Amino acid sequence: MSGLGGGSGGGGGPIGLGPGGATDDGTACDRLRFDTMLASPDPAVIERLSLGDILDLEIRGQGVAALARTAGGGIAGWIIERLPQLLRCLQADNTFEAKVKSVQGGAVLVQVHPD
Repeated sequence: MSGLGGGSGGGGGPIGLGPGGATDDGTACDRLRFDTMLASPDPAVIERLSLGDILDLEIRGQGVAALARTAGGGIAGWIIERLPQLLRCLQADNTFEAKVKSVQGGAVLVQVHPD
């Protein structure tokens, strides 16, 4: 899922996400794969996650953030690692998903890859 803006659901956004720092290294969208922890996970959503669950990724906040949403529409958390590359690819209408690799308390490890 790679819609711009809008949509329903809660979640105020990732903590500490702002301009500066990260740059786009030019990785081809079909090769962009990485493991990361969800930022600002929503406890009510992640308590229902299981290993292997697939989260859809979409752009939020005028194209400056990527959220991870469950099939039921709940916002599980935010992707902030490799964000410039991911946003470039999502803005070019590539679809990405995040596969849940582990859930330990409030920590959720996902693998981001093209859909």
